[in-house]
Amino acid sequence: MPSNLLKVYNQLLELLYISHRDNVQSIRKVFDRDFAVFPFRFRQYPIHPTPADNEDTMDRVFRHLTTVVVDQAVKKREFETARSIRIHWVKHHLEERKQDVIRVFTVLNENRVYVLDVTERYVVVLEPLRKLQAFFLLTAYHLEDSRYRNLMNKCEKRGKEGVVIW
Repeated sequence: MPSNLLKVYNQLLELLYISHRDNVQSIRKVFDRDFAVFPFRFRQYPIHPTPADNEDTMDRVFRHLTTVVVDQAVKKREFETARSIRIHWVKHHLEERKQDVIRVFTVLNENRVYVLDVTERYVVVLEPLRKLQAFFLLTAYHLEDSRYRNLMNKCEKRGKEGVVIW
């Protein structure tokens, strides 16, 4: 477990344990280190965890950063290795430590802000709060080739008028 706490961007966390539960605990320790203090900031705006009824907000954020929906009808989520081994990349991107490869934009008619690392093909998705100058952290994940092309096509189709660069 301690070796994962030493990982930095763009290293991947290791799933060293036989037990799924032990691997999740190791990833959770990295999450707790990086997200211990909410709200943290993206640029000057605070980021808050998405609230949920009858669920701890930090557990909800952790779940969204480490799982993927496998059944839309019942919103069933399952652990996803590709998201989980990059959980420590989220903070790096929100702090925009490598500004030359990070693109921040929103697509008109979508209530989302994308923080995209074009080199690593990694995206952090934020949702602006309605009444405050703040964001909810929705999710973050590595983009496979097809999803990366879809995001790039979405931007190109909408053209300069449809994409707002931050």
